[in-house]
Amino acid sequence: MNTKVTIAVIDSGLTPDLLTDMIKIKKNYIVCKDTIVENSDVFDNNGHGTSCVYTIWKLCPSCDFVIIKVLDANNNSFPELIINALDYLTTIDVDILNLSLSLYSDSYDQYIKEIIEKLIRQNKIIITSADNNKLKVNRLSLFDHVISIEGAPFITREKYGYNILKNQGISSNIPIITPMSKDYRIFSGNSKATANFTGILGNFLVNNPDREFILQQLYEATSLKTWTLTEVRNVYKDLKSHMVSTINPKKYTKTHHMIYQIIRKYIAANNENEVKNKSLFDIGINKNNCISVLHALTRHLSQVVPLDSFNYLDLSTIYNIARCIITLFKLPRQMNLCNERQSICCELRTRHILCLLYYST
Repeated sequence: MNTKVTIAVIDSGLTPDLLTDMIKIKKNYIVCKDTIVENSDVFDNNGHGTSCVYTIWKLCPSCDFVIIKVLDANNNSFPELIINALDYLTTIDVDILNLSLSLYSDSYDQYIKEIIEKLIRQNKIIITSADNNKLKVNRLSLFDHVISIEGAPFITREKYGYNILKNQGISSNIPIITPMSKDYRIFSGNSKATANFTGILGNFLVNNPDREFILQQLYEATSLKTWTLTEVRNVYKDLKSHMVSTINPKKYTKTHHMIYQIIRKYIAANNENEVKNKSLFDIGINKNNCISVLHALTRHLSQVVPLDSFNYLDLSTIYNIARCIITLFKLPRQMNLCNERQSICCELRTRHILCLLYYST
């Protein structure tokens, strides 16, 4: 039997009407230094909070959300705002607190400790991110029973590690494409990993109603109970191998050439042979320009393709881009078919789509 789970996201707010037709928002709050106000307008000025909610929802679509805005347009806040948010959450019904943010000041440690202890007594689970800057420490991660999350490039977003003795978790930090009010943004790092872990835990809680021992069950369900820096580095090596595994110059076709013509201004290849033989991430495509690359690929198509239909890793090679286009447009088969007639049909239909795109720009 599934149970209802409510997740509080303490962050920069939520872009109005962007996700609310899919996601159930129970309450919205804006935190001030002296008070916390229920307010339907928690407009997200930078997209960070919206990306957190989106990441969690993708893994736990049945959960409800409480949105608490404490970050400004530059992702900055005051300790008092975070403290007020935590204190208020002792008075309302939530199951998980997601804080994809850092608190550096130690001036309020005793007060925060008391609030966290009260939240824990209420069986509320607190998840925060380790700071992306390893030279800095998020003080929220130092308190007992607060789960601190670091990122690792797990290809499967459902994969996680959890060390119950150290209150530490590890989750996928592979960038994802999330919607904003007027465009899309890339969401990555420990903030993304924290939201990803929250989504995993939320879904676990939905399907395992015995909440008193839920963290023990989460611990027992993963094979990754401890990890070393070397093991994390090996995950990066595995990701690199995965990205280049599709490179096969013998299967480079006119379809791939058309894709190259569209994206060539975003890469630093001396010639087309480099595109045939290398990861595109090694020759220019990155988190800063991938949204522009996707816009270039989807512009002027006869059907609208939301950019969040793409995976960031789809851009790792030109072969992955072609495969993704075939999949999104539900073309008959992928490029590596043994059936020659269907392969030709697939190739021609893909080429037709790309011709519409390329020659209309």
